Amino acid sequence: MMTITKIYIKLILVAFIWGGTFIAGRIAAPYLSPYTGAALRFTFASICLLWLVSKTHSWVAPSPKIWLQTILMGLTGVVVYNLCFFEGLKHISASRAALVIATNPVCALLAARIFLGEHLTLRRIVGILISLCGAVIVITQGDLALLWNGGIGIGEVIIFGCVLSWVTYTLLSKKAMQTLSPLTATTYSTLIGCTFLIVFAISKGGIQEIATIPINAWVALAFLGILGTAVAFNWYLDGVRELGAAGAALFINLVPVFAVLLAVSILGESLNLTTLVGGGLVIGGISLTNQIKEPKLL
Repeated sequence: MMTITKIYIKLILVAFIWGGTFIAGRIAAPYLSPYTGAALRFTFASICLLWLVSKTHSWVAPSPKIWLQTILMGLTGVVVYNLCFFEGLKHISASRAALVIATNPVCALLAARIFLGEHLTLRRIVGILISLCGAVIVITQGDLALLWNGGIGIGEVIIFGCVLSWVTYTLLSKKAMQTLSPLTATTYSTLIGCTFLIVFAISKGGIQEIATIPINAWVALAFLGILGTAVAFNWYLDGVRELGAAGAALFINLVPVFAVLLAVSILGESLNLTTLVGGGLVIGGISLTNQIKEPKLL
């Protein structure tokens, strides 16, 4: 079992890497369709994960029940999440989508309580709400009117499918890791999801796009696959195993904070006070939620 400090460091690095995927996505996006991009990302991830499994000799043949769980993990965390994400962005802006995705930890908290019996505590509830407020401030840049502009349309509903699919993936992974290691669970689910994405990309004519992808886009895709998927998914499941579904999901609210900071340092975008305030609230909420001793409410 890993120390809590190592788990926190891994989950912070996961959020940092996922923040960087927005930069990598911008680099790759002009040269290929979203579906081809997703298929190539998870192809890189599958190759990396297979290499890691072979080097660590951690390949375990799952039982039929675990096979079903890993298939569902691949469908929810890889296929459904990506399809909902790309389809939703056809209807709403990226910032609007990020607002919807920021509800992930709250939904994970409720789902973990209902389906896994994880305990709700006052500290955890308050910490998640503080972290959510921080993420909203970062995403809206302090203009909270964006929360109500445009109401709730088809785009918001589709992006909420991302939240539901990721929460489902997180809950399934918690069950699967009673038998499998995080690395093995990540490998199986990624391979399964990648297979479906490749079939989908081919049906959309993705083969023709591959020949025209430039080197910088290939580098971005490699980052998305190797670090953004193979490494980050594995470390995220380490967090789920040690902190529970809700505790690990809370770190997702750090993603927009890191995305903004990386955009400032790499793309030269401006940094404002709302990012610092919101980032501070996210970090404070995470710290409050994941303190070890807390009285149980439910």
